[in-house]
Amino acid sequence: MKAPMKKGGAVTALISLTAINFVCLYDRVQISGLAQPIKEEFGLSDTQLGLLSGTAFGLTYATMAIPLGWLSDRTNRIKLLSAALALWSLMTAFAAVTQNFAQLALSRIGVAAGESSFTPTAHSLLADYFPPHRRGFAIGIETAGAMVGIMTGLAVSGWLAAAFGWRRHRWPRPQRSPPRTQGRVPAPLRHPSGLMPT
Repeated sequence: MKAPMKKGGAVTALISLTAINFVCLYDRVQISGLAQPIKEEFGLSDTQLGLLSGTAFGLTYATMAIPLGWLSDRTNRIKLLSAALALWSLMTAFAAVTQNFAQLALSRIGVAAGESSFTPTAHSLLADYFPPHRRGFAIGIETAGAMVGIMTGLAVSGWLAAAFGWRRHRWPRPQRSPPRTQGRVPAPLRHPSGLMPT
């Protein structure tokens, strides 16, 4: 059974869903903005990079959207959306600690599985909050959040990766303390006899 919806709160719901859609697409397109540094670090081929940015995500999204849409008609949609948001956020952060292609692919699959529930759940919620003559406008605003997310994700991810590295951009972590020798002139090497090597 669906959770009963309150009559008020339509604007709050629209703002919240638009913001979530922004984050959804921002996370989704980061792989494109960070493709070059990821490719170089893992030594990926163009085929592997295509699998990460296209097939792994798209196939999972298309497969999971149908059962999750079915589930959104039969369960508490707010709880379902909250769980999905937590999943794709966690899997986005997991990408920052991946060590190989398989782990990175798993991250993309997890992001896709979580994000695939958003559209059916969000549109179902908006249909409860807005009457038919205002529903199209509400969905248009919510969709605009996705387009802004794409624009921001592509523009910002590359800049932040260049400034901080692609891993720290996806999951900021405290920077390790620099080695004690950093900034010092290294002491000259000496032979055990005490003479300078020649």
